[in-house]
Amino acid sequence: MHAPRRVPHRHGHPLSHAALLQCTRRAACTACNNCDVSTPEKLIDHSLNCSIAGFTPSHRHSLVKAELAKILRRYNFAVAVEPSLYIHNYTDGIAHKPDITVFSPIPVATDIVVSQQDRVPGVAARAAAKKKINLHNNAVRKAGHVFFPFALEAHGYEHSSVQAFIKCVMQFRPRFEEQELMRDVRTGVSVTLARARMHSVLAMFGIGAFQRKDETERDLNQGRAAHSLDEDLEEN
Repeated sequence: MHAPRRVPHRHGHPLSHAALLQCTRRAACTACNNCDVSTPEKLIDHSLNCSIAGFTPSHRHSLVKAELAKILRRYNFAVAVEPSLYIHNYTDGIAHKPDITVFSPIPVATDIVVSQQDRVPGVAARAAAKKKINLHNNAVRKAGHVFFPFALEAHGYEHSSVQAFIKCVMQFRPRFEEQELMRDVRTGVSVTLARARMHSVLAMFGIGAFQRKDETERDLNQGRAAHSLDEDLEEN
């Protein structure tokens, strides 16, 4: 007998084909030169990548970042969002910043990337994870910290780097807490990506775009205000 094939974890539910049929009657993205979204497939692919419509991949990335930071803080970790700890450690002269550093006994940094799914799920996430490692790993290690990418795909695929990041963060905590954190991260990120897919499609027709942008900024600002003392950890 062949060993069962491992099914990668997916975040959220896919967009419904039937639910999008009515949307395609207004068959153009008015934000960017009337791009063709005349079928549900074209609508989904375009909406998840459009950087001009009201809800962009940048908004999606910011929401995932805010959700991950919120969950980690709920487990009593000190979390720095976009820390400036490593900016002098990069050799290209650019002050890069990973998205999050978690101050566990061994500080762990991560950088979130949500890629558009290729024809085969997981290919884009693996390539993106490798790029993040090449960009950040050496700079983070120079500070005595550890780096893991946090690679996802817009349709919900989760790269193995996500679980590796959680395991490293929780290595000095009880095993049951690691499982609980993994569950909460998957749930929170799943809901966030599902919301992002919905709002990306709605933004094609100018629906809800500004509200979603305000929610993104509100979530990030609340997280920074509630944990402003985390910045002191970077300096000390």
